Amino acid sequence: MDSILKQLANPEWWFTVVVVGLIIGVAAAYVKDWFAKALSKLSLTLKKRYEAKARETEARTQKMLRHPYLLILEYLRVAFVLAGSLLLVSATAFLPAWHVLQTAFPAVDPVTLVLGVPAPSERLNQVFALALGLCGIVMWVIGLLRLKFCELTRRRLEDVATNTPVNVDVPEAGTRRPTTRRLPSR
Repeated sequence: MDSILKQLANPEWWFTVVVVGLIIGVAAAYVKDWFAKALSKLSLTLKKRYEAKARETEARTQKMLRHPYLLILEYLRVAFVLAGSLLLVSATAFLPAWHVLQTAFPAVDPVTLVLGVPAPSERLNQVFALALGLCGIVMWVIGLLRLKFCELTRRRLEDVATNTPVNVDVPEAGTRRPTTRRLPSR
């Protein structure tokens, strides 16, 4: 504590603090401008990407509205993606069990007997199971996003068939889409 108080009484310390503070203040003024320009470019890029994605989604929706059988094919694709993701996630539980069987009964292991390959280590099985699980989760998210797209397209198709006006405006970048729920018709 005494050394800190001695440093505060030293004029060299105060001079260093003032000079370093001025240098930081001047540098911050320039860095702030560079940072603002970089964020502006990033914002513009993200806005363009969002608008392009919205146009692409609208084009796919219009194509499916013109050809409803494409919507059925998209639902089938969603079903296969979700089934594949469940298969991959299930494999994460199967691989550790398979390793236990390989180590408990090495003489009956078909991989070792048929291929002549030694059983993989437990660490390799864990890494492989983790990779399969992560792939399964990513596929699940992709499948759910496609399912959401299919459901929105199906609702628009129903609205077109019943001549119900629908708000299909694509929101501007940076604005939130209003969340309106339709009550089921009776």
